[in-house]
Amino acid sequence: MVPTQVWSVYWSATGNTRQTAEVIGGALAQALGCPWKALDFTLPAARTGPLSFQPGDVVVFAMPTYAGKLPNKLLPYVQEQTAGNGALAVPVVTFGNRSFDNSLAELRAVLTQNGFHPVAAGAFVGRHAFTDDLAPGRPSQADQEEMRAFARQVADKVTQAPQIPPSP
Repeated sequence: MVPTQVWSVYWSATGNTRQTAEVIGGALAQALGCPWKALDFTLPAARTGPLSFQPGDVVVFAMPTYAGKLPNKLLPYVQEQTAGNGALAVPVVTFGNRSFDNSLAELRAVLTQNGFHPVAAGAFVGRHAFTDDLAPGRPSQADQEEMRAFARQVADKVTQAPQIPPSP
């Protein structure tokens, strides 16, 4: 399969999720040899309309984990205003060095219900949102290299797929 556009789409209150989504998306676009764009829906003004994608897009969709789940104030927007229309998805969650619990499975399920085809998924550590004492300095340079390696693995999987994989 030959993708035409890579997107990093994210909500990021502290910057950890933004950094993670942009590192993965940028590395994925480079590995696939296609353009990359970031779409930040953190501020309310960015959530005034729907997010819509198309076949040929690969969307790195990233959100933080709060208490083991996706942020409950943002989940309705993602559920109701995001349309995959056959785009490939790479669900990504960040977590503050405790556990991502069910957030990754939750994000994958929402994206699948909204017409995306998840092809890979990942959870990455970031500095905790409530204290600098948990995971200070994360994501680190080593974390970022792990993100780039993940992006290269995703690119290999996407380019080796003869067609869009069926949804589960």
